Amino acid sequence: MRESGIAPSMVEYWQRLLDQLLAEMVAELPASLVVGLRAIGMTTTAAWHARTIVRLDREAEPAAFRAEPVAASWDLPEPVLLEQSARWANTPRSCSSPNTRYRPKVIDPITGYVRVKAVCLFVKGDLLLAINGFDPTKRQRFWVPVGGRVEFGELSRRTIAREVREELSAEITELNLLGVLENVFRFDGSPGHEVVFVYDARFVDSSIYLLSEITGVEGDEEFTAHWIDPNAPKNGWPLYPEGLPGLLGNESNRPVG
Repeated sequence: MRESGIAPSMVEYWQRLLDQLLAEMVAELPASLVVGLRAIGMTTTAAWHARTIVRLDREAEPAAFRAEPVAASWDLPEPVLLEQSARWANTPRSCSSPNTRYRPKVIDPITGYVRVKAVCLFVKGDLLLAINGFDPTKRQRFWVPVGGRVEFGELSRRTIAREVREELSAEITELNLLGVLENVFRFDGSPGHEVVFVYDARFVDSSIYLLSEITGVEGDEEFTAHWIDPNAPKNGWPLYPEGLPGLLGNESNRPVG
């Protein structure tokens, strides 16, 4: 039903101008669908680079892929070549694209999808307010700005106001979107993927800027926020997500403590 490896008949295959394009396509995509007559040689070329070949012109193959193409290809070694001759006319729409098997390789342990977060950069002169975190697997501490996950149906700017109110018992003003960062990482041994809306704002209560440390609460746990240099974070701990110092260059409302 499925074949892996290079067919013996391909040992004396001659390279053609199209080969490089097909090689790049197969290498980049989890699965590729080749449509056309076998005589033109595209399938032969692509098969050199595929770990699994699924022949959709055989009776057993089309039935499974028409019913549920993603499930049918879920456990196949990648890259997969889906071979369709011209006479296999009823290709399901979901199989007609090279992205047939596109899906996350891993699942976020909390949301099951890419997380959307919002963080806020509170600054005092050249210092940034940040909270320290700890990765138990890496045995590494790090810094992150104030913020949290965007709830379903909640605009990211409302997330900032809610998180600051919940965690720091403070109100904010002059909220401004600085940019959006994408963060792919590993935490405690598990993969993570976040899209992060980055804002800056000012505390309504200006006395907060006079504090060297700010105590907050997240859930049932207390934490302490510190003023750190974003370009040379305190204790040498990294600042996440990456790219924050660059966005700070766009920020103009810096209160002086």
